[in-house]
Amino acid sequence: MAKRLVVFGILALLFASPIALLSVGLGSAQNSYPIFGYTQHTYGGTSIGGDYSYYGTSFTLNGDATITSISCELAIRYSPSRPDVISHYRYAIYRDNGATGELVAQTEIGSEKPEDGNPLAYDKLWTLNLLSPVTLHAGNYWLITVDDSQLMEIHTEQATQAQRGIWGNFGSMDFPANLDTGNLAPFNNAVYAIYASGQGTVSTLNPPGPDASNPNAAFITLVCTNDATGKVQITGSMNAYSGGIAQGTIEFAYRDSPNFTYQPFTQTATASDGSFAVDWIPPAEGNYVINATYWGNQLYTATFKELNVLVTQATGNDNQTVFSVDSNSTVTNLAFNSDNDELSFSVAGETGTAGYVDVCIGKNLVENASAIHAFIDGKEAAYTVSEMGNSWIFHFTYHHSSHSIKFDLANKSEDSPVPEMPQGTMPLIVTVLAVIAIVVAVLVVTQKKH
Repeated sequence: MAKRLVVFGILALLFASPIALLSVGLGSAQNSYPIFGYTQHTYGGTSIGGDYSYYGTSFTLNGDATITSISCELAIRYSPSRPDVISHYRYAIYRDNGATGELVAQTEIGSEKPEDGNPLAYDKLWTLNLLSPVTLHAGNYWLITVDDSQLMEIHTEQATQAQRGIWGNFGSMDFPANLDTGNLAPFNNAVYAIYASGQGTVSTLNPPGPDASNPNAAFITLVCTNDATGKVQITGSMNAYSGGIAQGTIEFAYRDSPNFTYQPFTQTATASDGSFAVDWIPPAEGNYVINATYWGNQLYTATFKELNVLVTQATGNDNQTVFSVDSNSTVTNLAFNSDNDELSFSVAGETGTAGYVDVCIGKNLVENASAIHAFIDGKEAAYTVSEMGNSWIFHFTYHHSSHSIKFDLANKSEDSPVPEMPQGTMPLIVTVLAVIAIVVAVLVVTQKKH
């Protein structure tokens, strides 16, 4: 009886060990991602021009989060008269108690010495780590940056809703324990391009949409489609609420996601109905953001539009495959798995607001649009579909928070996925079966002796 207990104990350990090993092998560390603040690239900027000038915006955090870093879109200029100037910058989180409250955390100090001839390299997101991670609860917080250089400028955006901001001067690069609210210079309806990253409830601020109260407010629509020659065709239109804007010059640039350094590649004038089309040759496969900018004139306001684009290779297709995602949410993790024909990405936005996605998928991948299944957080989602040339445009909406979105292009059911065997599992299974066979043989021989 004792021998049997030992044997069964060995079997239990053998069965438990592979499970433990597999669970460790399949696990992965979570990455830091934007939690709250304004994550969008902007073309506006502001600078006080003094030493130790600071700028800050109040943002809402909708749930608990652990913050590890802060990012801000800054432009660091080169001065021929002062080529050796080193610019320093730093970020902090303050509580919002109706005004700027006590200091919660501050980052390390960053420094940069720009060089002549490459200004775009120093006009981008600059990220700094907190001195130690900090856990925040739901509420309002200020994200603030300070610099010691007259050569630095912070990007800003005109907001469509009241957004509280401040600016002023400190006496050093160290953030005070409390800000003297009597010396604050507040502004409304503008937001600085600054955000905090870590783990927790995503509460990033959505970009402002078209201003319906202004009949001369311009806005741009974009979509990317495949081109048999290896180019990507970017089509769209520029409109105001009175109709299409004719002969408007639109400039185009792209950036690697999540790099914020743009590379201009062409410009074009809109047709009489506001439509346009340009070609773009991606430098390689990968994730990109396409930017179309209109600088405005005496009749129409300036505007820009950004579009998330994935350039990849499809199985059995020698030409590149292009997907584009237009959304008012923050889009991340855009990827296509050619093994199971699955397009996936994540969206996030301010809780309590509505989000949408317009996903462009080529007809060379899917001939019948009704065969495509879309899922939000694992549940099948209803969508509407329209045609644009050789592509399908899939549109659906959702309530904002954070969501995982998948498009099944192979007409599989999300409710009954085919499990994949983790890499390295087969040798382990063979070993376990061999040991089990030996143990069973020992049991049989022992039983016969008795």
